[in-house]
Amino acid sequence: MQQQHLPLSEIVGDAAAAAPADQAAKDKPAAPGLKAPAKVMVFQDAWEHIDLEGQHPAAAAAAAAKPQPKKGFAALRALKPSAVLRREFWSRRRLLLVLLLLAVLALALGLGIGLGTRGTAGGKAAHGGKARSTYKPRTSSVLPAAARKVTAAEAGDTGQLSSLLQLKAALDPGGVLDKKWTEEGGRNRGYCSWKYIGCDSTGEVVEMVNLTTDSYVMVLTGTLPPAAAFKGLPGLRVIDIRMNAIKGGLPADWGTLAGQLEVIKLSQNFLNGTLPESWAKLGPSLKELSLWDNDLSGTLPEAWEDLVVMEKLDLSYNGLEGPLPDAWAGLGSKGTGLRELLLDVNQLTGPLPEAWGALTSLQHLLVSENRLEGPLPDVGAQWPAMRELWAEYNGFEGPLPESWGKMSHLEKLALNDNALKGTVWASFANL
Repeated sequence: MQQQHLPLSEIVGDAAAAAPADQAAKDKPAAPGLKAPAKVMVFQDAWEHIDLEGQHPAAAAAAAAKPQPKKGFAALRALKPSAVLRREFWSRRRLLLVLLLLAVLALALGLGIGLGTRGTAGGKAAHGGKARSTYKPRTSSVLPAAARKVTAAEAGDTGQLSSLLQLKAALDPGGVLDKKWTEEGGRNRGYCSWKYIGCDSTGEVVEMVNLTTDSYVMVLTGTLPPAAAFKGLPGLRVIDIRMNAIKGGLPADWGTLAGQLEVIKLSQNFLNGTLPESWAKLGPSLKELSLWDNDLSGTLPEAWEDLVVMEKLDLSYNGLEGPLPDAWAGLGSKGTGLRELLLDVNQLTGPLPEAWGALTSLQHLLVSENRLEGPLPDVGAQWPAMRELWAEYNGFEGPLPESWGKMSHLEKLALNDNALKGTVWASFANL
């Protein structure tokens, strides 16, 4: 069959064409706030544009005849009443407006309005300064269905309260959490009314600890607790501690929480160290793991292939290195399937595995800004659900596989800044 050949740059983008022209940059109009040398003098003109030495002789003599001559604006009123009063009035009016704006800003900060949130588009400056893709991964809005419903009798009152206080001790050495987080305030299951705690429909069993913050009103600065701290929380399914300043490593013994935790969100902290192989034991229950924008290092553990009900795995914006494991083709193999695999902005090397064609439920794959290389795998026909595939800023080479034109649900494909060559198959016209 005669194939239609299109320029490769139409699909993968041309980095040179994306750069702004020098002349366009020179002709760019100045920012609105920079046209202000004349306006800078607004608060000074009442003083600098009145000559106190060269006034009318009669007015000067009248002022000199007074035993205690007035100073400042009183003197100016005596010399040029109308002009000075107008200038004084407008200067004071501007000052009042500035003070009013400052008061409103202080009130907003005091009420905890999110005037300054931690960004999610750029990551930390230490990760190279390149902006992340516009795609924002979905977040869980509801609690996942528990594998086994824990009764209030099983959970107990004392055990749950003790575990929550252990969590607070580890995560919050600065004491920024609600003052109700005390032994006295948590008795008789009072902890179910605490902010950041979610209990089941009976109001007795803790199912969620959500300590994430979208502002700097509350920032936790501690470390992650050992698995023993969760012993009294058999019903806990979700732990969310995003956007804080948690430091230290990922506790290896969290792998013993198999069958309990279903969602772990620890992104945008200062966590370091490697990814624990022992977390593979969370496979029977863990559906979502978000660790993006931390300081993690080391390689991707092959043992994580045992995370067989995983639906979303986000490890972006770290310092991870080494190859993409072929074994990860088993991620989500016993659940509804892995839908999101986000590995962009790391230092990963090697090819994009052909074995990953087994991830047939994959909808979002992000591997941009790594050191990946080699030809693109011919697995497009095995990814029918793919919607977004970001692989720019790598070292991929060779032609585009014809099968990639069969990803019928594809909405975004980014392959710019690679070493791809050749022509584009006619099947890409159907995307």
